[in-house]
Amino acid sequence: TIQAVSAVKSVVGSVVDTLGGFVNSVYGMADSHAKMADNIGNTAQTLGMEVLNFQALRSAGQHAGMSIEQVDTAMTKFSVTMSKAAAGEKSQLDLFNALGVKTKDSSGNLRKMTAVMMDVADAYSKFTSEADQNRISTELFGRSAQRMSLLLSGGREGVEAAIAQFVKTGAGYTQKDIDLAQAF
Repeated sequence: TIQAVSAVKSVVGSVVDTLGGFVNSVYGMADSHAKMADNIGNTAQTLGMEVLNFQALRSAGQHAGMSIEQVDTAMTKFSVTMSKAAAGEKSQLDLFNALGVKTKDSSGNLRKMTAVMMDVADAYSKFTSEADQNRISTELFGRSAQRMSLLLSGGREGVEAAIAQFVKTGAGYTQKDIDLAQAF
């Protein structure tokens, strides 16, 4: 009987250890996803973009051969360039004016980055010179610009198709997911 009790105790101990490991693994995965969602939410908010559009453009950039860091850097550069143009800085303002793209709405407020990017993509797609496209994309997106060209070359329709494809797959985090992750 002492051996039986010892065997049961050993089995129960093994089960408890296994369950403990499982719980720790589940918690670790939840924590990892929460941190990832929080990062996506914070980056999208910093850029002034909707969470879903930000993730879709990230995905499209990856399909164009860019790393997540390159996409984020390009989007940040675009956001800064857009803000400088809206603030009236001449070289950035001249660039957007040459493209026929407004960075402010009729009330004088900064437009959503996604909307401005759609207008830029339309203007970009009309340039036939690869040199002009490369110059414009470099000024707007920085060093990762040439890969952004793949996304922009299809104009607004190409960007919207990339976003629609991302939404269709059901990938990514919703704003609700981001909110829950930030509360985690």
